[in-house]
Amino acid sequence: MERESSERSLENLAKAEYVASMQALDTAEETLARVAALEPEARAEAERLLAAAREKSRGLVIDAELEGEEIITRAELDAEDLMVAAHSRAENVAASAREQGKQEGREEGTNEVANELDRASALATEAEQHLAAVKTSKPLSGEQARALYAEGVRVVAESVSKRVEDAAIRRVIDSVQSAHVNFAEPDKFADFAKAVTAGREQRRERTLDRQQRSQRVIEQRLNEASTTTKSTTHDRDSSNDSFERG
Repeated sequence: MERESSERSLENLAKAEYVASMQALDTAEETLARVAALEPEARAEAERLLAAAREKSRGLVIDAELEGEEIITRAELDAEDLMVAAHSRAENVAASAREQGKQEGREEGTNEVANELDRASALATEAEQHLAAVKTSKPLSGEQARALYAEGVRVVAESVSKRVEDAAIRRVIDSVQSAHVNFAEPDKFADFAKAVTAGREQRRERTLDRQQRSQRVIEQRLNEASTTTKSTTHDRDSSNDSFERG
């Protein structure tokens, strides 16, 4: 009896172990099925995040180019303001010279006009210096743009990775980041940087040409004002000589 009882116990234990192993196998199969179902979603999410990273990286390069263009534009506007001020000053000097030539105390008036001419000339010189600085300034070099692009990709990829816990998705992110960094190598990046900056460089050249024409007009007005002042002084001296001889 004891032997039969012991055999039945062993048989029941074996059956229990078999049932447990089958349940564990079923659980493992269900887990694998869930993982397989989630993989497309994980890949889609990774692609979405990386697309956003690529767009943000490109935005960083464009922002850097726009910032460089804004600096040049501000310098051009400053130069233009100085040119307008010099032009206005030259006009005032010419009018003042004509008026002072009709009044008593012409010596003092002539000195004042000469001082105004000096100030106008100084403004024109400063405007010319601004224009020269703008003309010699350069947009972002290919190396600077490449470095900004690569750094932007790295920063965005790291930011995305911090929000992702799945190791497989992180590996996908790292792979795409590596591809973008390779794209930013100088020999591959040159065409991209050239395409981004070509249009802006053409607009910059047109603006510089316009500023140079304005500068030439200002210099002409200053010369005219200076000639008027000298003519007024000569007429005054001739009048004084005639009065003294009379």
